[in-house]
Amino acid sequence: MRRVRGIFRRARMLLAGLLLPLAGQAAEPRFHDLQGNERHFGEFRDKWVLVNYWATWCAPCLEEIPELARFHARHQDRDALVVGVNQEGFDPETLATFMREQGINYPVWTSTPSPRTALGPLSGFPTSFLISPRGKVVARQAGAVSARMIERFIEQYDSSTPGF
Repeated sequence: MRRVRGIFRRARMLLAGLLLPLAGQAAEPRFHDLQGNERHFGEFRDKWVLVNYWATWCAPCLEEIPELARFHARHQDRDALVVGVNQEGFDPETLATFMREQGINYPVWTSTPSPRTALGPLSGFPTSFLISPRGKVVARQAGAVSARMIERFIEQYDSSTPGF
C-alpha cells in the first residue's frame, strides 16, 4: 500500500508541473562540446545543472528552448545553468548554426544516441535531469519543462533539504 501511495504521489507531482524527484544518483558521465573537448558535469559543482536531452526534429524540444534560454540567462551567473545534450550526431558547425537560429544561449554537448544515459533512462525527447550543487541527480522530467517549473522545484528542494 505504501508503494502505491508513493507512485500516486509522484504522478500528482508530474501532473502539477513539477519535476519527478529521484534518489540522488551520482552524475559524472562525459560528453563532448562543439569544439571536440571532453566535458563533464563535475565542472559545475556548487551550481544546479539542468541537463536537457533534445533533438532538432522534436517539436516539444523546440517549444521549450525559449524557456530554457530564459532560465539559463537568469541563473547562469548565480546558482544554476542549462546544458543541452544532442544525440543526433551532427557535425559541430551544423549544430552551432541551428543553435544560433533557435536562440540557444546555453552550452550544447553531444553524446552517442542511447535510450539509457548515465543520468537515467530516456523515454523520449525532451528529457531533462536536474543535478544538485552536490553533484547528485535529484529529478527527471520526460517532456517539456518551463523556467518556472525548474525554479519551483529548486526552491522546494532547497527548503526541504537540510544543509543547503
